[in-house]
Amino acid sequence: MAHFRTFFTFLIDKAVLAVNPIPKGYLKLFFKQSDFSTGRKWHLFSKDEISVLREELLKEYKGATIANSVSRLALIVDTYLGLRPEELQVLKFDQLVEYEGSYTFKIDDSWSEKEKKPNGSLKDRPKGAYRYCLPIKNTEVIDLIKDFQIKQKKYLDEYGLKNTSGYIFLNLHNYKSISSNNQLPVTQKSLNEKLKAVCKNAGIEKQKDTVLALYSLRVYLSSLLGNDNRISNMYACQRMGNTIQVFLSTYVKENRESYKENSQLWNC
Repeated sequence: MAHFRTFFTFLIDKAVLAVNPIPKGYLKLFFKQSDFSTGRKWHLFSKDEISVLREELLKEYKGATIANSVSRLALIVDTYLGLRPEELQVLKFDQLVEYEGSYTFKIDDSWSEKEKKPNGSLKDRPKGAYRYCLPIKNTEVIDLIKDFQIKQKKYLDEYGLKNTSGYIFLNLHNYKSISSNNQLPVTQKSLNEKLKAVCKNAGIEKQKDTVLALYSLRVYLSSLLGNDNRISNMYACQRMGNTIQVFLSTYVKENRESYKENSQLWNC
């Protein structure tokens, strides 16, 4: 329906049609509210769970080989950034910058799992557009990234290979792709599977009827931002890469701590 509406809008612009037969808000006009499903519901981490998750990830990262540590480092970084999976995959070492007094990433690209190549832009943004991510105040994470850059280069040098893409989370198990012109990052599937495995090792249980995946980290950080009255929604949506409408309606959920506090405050 969305594609049809776009097509008919094009015909209106060309004076072929006078009225678009697909109205705005067509779903609500064509269907009853009871016909809609509640959609996918993401597991919403608590602050304690994120702390435990970070500790477990760091422990496993330090005990893993270079090739096996990639996905764990990616997850550590994403607990601070809450990036879309396709943005996380193509983070580059040279995108780590100091901005407004803290380290963060300045990103301008995303990865297409279907095409197995970069999209050349961020989601719903023109080519060349960029944004700064959330600041990373934990200096240990910055040190991990810088140290991993040295270890990654040493690892690749042993096989006569080079990281021509600049990807931090380059798939070090895929030697064929590393030696090609289109180097591949770790897959979204492997990142999601690793997150589930680490959560299990850390004793974190998924909430009933929810999905535990990378987007859970994005929803967690968005909820923290949206529930912090000291932080403007405009700042939050700029750093997360959403319009303010999408940020508030899709990502911001009442965090588990404040929900519990509200229940305790209510007395009638």
